Amino acid sequence: MNEIEPLKRLSYMLLLSIDIVKANMKKNECLRKISFHEWSPRELWTPAMTVLVAMMIGKVLLFDILWCAETTWSGLLNVRLYVHAILLSFLLSVPIGIFRRKWLQIGFMMMADIGLAMLLCLAERDFLQVSVIRWLLIDVLPEPMTGCAHSFVWYWMLLSLTTLVSFFICLKHLGRVPVSMLGKIQYCGYLFVWTLVAWMLA
Repeated sequence: MNEIEPLKRLSYMLLLSIDIVKANMKKNECLRKISFHEWSPRELWTPAMTVLVAMMIGKVLLFDILWCAETTWSGLLNVRLYVHAILLSFLLSVPIGIFRRKWLQIGFMMMADIGLAMLLCLAERDFLQVSVIRWLLIDVLPEPMTGCAHSFVWYWMLLSLTTLVSFFICLKHLGRVPVSMLGKIQYCGYLFVWTLVAWMLA
């Protein structure tokens, strides 16, 4: 009996050490999973952000289509057009991508609607010498500029459709999910990659 007792104690200590090793392995595995999840796109690409960025890309592509309709359709066959559209969309989506400010993103989209509509009017009428302030004086504009103002309204309404969809998406997702530092680095990585691609295609 005295010889068997130390063997029992030794086997018990071995089993205990094996359990401790297994517990440490599971803990390390969980830590690795958590670390991988921090770098996962699922953390950055929430449903609200996915829709807002997609709407911004759609807005820029709609601008390109309207621009080509006034000039030439051959521009739509150029790969750089789509690369620049994605890069510009990511730049204009910084409020939602890095700071999770959905309403600030809506403000950016509204300003983009006005700016893009004005550029389309310039392409249509070639009024580069006309100041932006005079565009607001619709009642005293001559006939050609009145037509330009009407075109501006139509372009603005078309471009604002994406902003309207984004507004309803923001109403559906009112909660704000903060972005971790790794998520911000991930978004900046997207900007760097698309900038590099645009530079290579230039």
